[in-house]
Amino acid sequence: MRGQVTIELLAAMAFLLLLSVVLLSYVFFRDGERVDLQRQLEEKTLCESVSAVIQSFSASHSLGSTRLRLDRNIQIQGGYITVGNHYCTYFGRAENQDLNMGNVTVRTDANGVVVFEQ
Repeated sequence: MRGQVTIELLAAMAFLLLLSVVLLSYVFFRDGERVDLQRQLEEKTLCESVSAVIQSFSASHSLGSTRLRLDRNIQIQGGYITVGNHYCTYFGRAENQDLNMGNVTVRTDANGVVVFEQ
């Protein structure tokens, strides 16, 4: 009788251990998905903010400038802005450029083209 109780306890503990491993792997999997969604949201937000700056400078034809902080590398080319795996469009005229993360100065040149300087 005593041996049977011990085997049942071992079986219950093995089951609990297996259940714990399954739950922990699920938690880590969900955390990885959360990190991916957060990265996608940051890329989308940066893309849309750069697009808004280009459109604003193109519409105003202002000779002023502003500074932006880029948290990721971006590429501006042919009406599209690419940030990581996300891209968006912009309306206006901007110089085709590859920009590295860091501070960037945005201005409009004499021809009305938006230029980014690092």
